[in-house]
Amino acid sequence: MLNTYILDTDGRTPIQCDDLLQWTKWFHVTINRKVNYTIINTNVSVSTIFIGIDYSFGNSDKPILWETMIFGGYGKTRRYSSYEDAVKGHAEVIKHAEKAARKETNSSKTPKA
Repeated sequence: MLNTYILDTDGRTPIQCDDLLQWTKWFHVTINRKVNYTIINTNVSVSTIFIGIDYSFGNSDKPILWETMIFGGYGKTRRYSSYEDAVKGHAEVIKHAEKAARKETNSSKTPKA
């Protein structure tokens, strides 16, 4: 049995998919997987997607199927077992990234002695 999933037509409910060809065709359409994408500044963005493969590796009762990543810095990656948690997590990671970006901007404005 594969640990691959697709989403139901509501775009939120995972369905286990043991047919690799069906999974590949579904997964290839990026819009199916996108939860949110936020640009923080010209160098940093935050992306939350449905990853379609269970990243719990058997260490959880629920499959881990969504992921938020920061591209361009601030080192934050989170994974979730539900769409709702992914939406909340995206918002939390944005706050973290915006705070880090402000701190970086402010420190670059401070004259060095």
